[in-house]
Amino acid sequence: MHRRPISDARNPRSGVALVLAALFCLILIPMVGLAIDGANTYMVREAISTAADAAALAGARSLSVGQTPAAQAASATAMAQAVFNADISAISSPLSNASVAVGVASVNGSHLRTVTVTATGTVPVMFLSILGVKSTPLSVTTVAQRRDLNLILVLDHSGSMSQVMSTVQTDAIDFIDQFASGRDNVGLVSFTGAAFMAYAPSTSFMTATPNVPTLIGDMTSANGATNTAQGIWMAYQQLVKLNQPGAFNVIVVFTDGLANTFTASFSGHIASSAGCS
Repeated sequence: MHRRPISDARNPRSGVALVLAALFCLILIPMVGLAIDGANTYMVREAISTAADAAALAGARSLSVGQTPAAQAASATAMAQAVFNADISAISSPLSNASVAVGVASVNGSHLRTVTVTATGTVPVMFLSILGVKSTPLSVTTVAQRRDLNLILVLDHSGSMSQVMSTVQTDAIDFIDQFASGRDNVGLVSFTGAAFMAYAPSTSFMTATPNVPTLIGDMTSANGATNTAQGIWMAYQQLVKLNQPGAFNVIVVFTDGLANTFTASFSGHIASSAGCS
């Protein structure tokens, strides 16, 4: 008759298993904690980075608000801070000590202004607090830039514009208000049968007497001739004369598109104006 051997409760292999399990937990728990806290920190950092990007872009767009570069820098700073704070308040993940610093600067030797946003904060951790780590610091820096602009506005005030002249004037004045006085050069060319340099491009387009909005408001529709080509050519020559590498050169034309007149030289230096039916 065979008897089954009785297990010895004092088998040393049981103790080894318990020790290995304890050591495994000591390694596994920090690894799991690191993964969870690391993922949470990454998501918060992405949210801060997105908020900083939006703040920098909003600040750069606000560099046209204000009559002087100093006022525009203050406007850009206030807008960037407001956008960042609004975005950060919507973050659902835990975040503390969130702050933002905004700097506006001109790049030497160029026609660029930059808006630099530096966002900081701390993210509390859960599992890693076992190891004495209470929080993770975060810092993100992003930069947006705005190029100075040379704009020549070319306005048609021929007879065919009479029905919409007041609307064109309102829209053109609103359009001019989007640019940075003291930094951008804005000029005005008007045309009917011939083009006229109403205002040579200048950074004082909002503060001069008369200024560009006033000149636009004083326009009236004239005869039926529409010499669009000469208006655009005169505007182009003004940009060539400015000769500012690095600036953004733009010609904007407000017209009904019904050009019926052009200026040309057919022989030698004799200039003539011809109508097209």
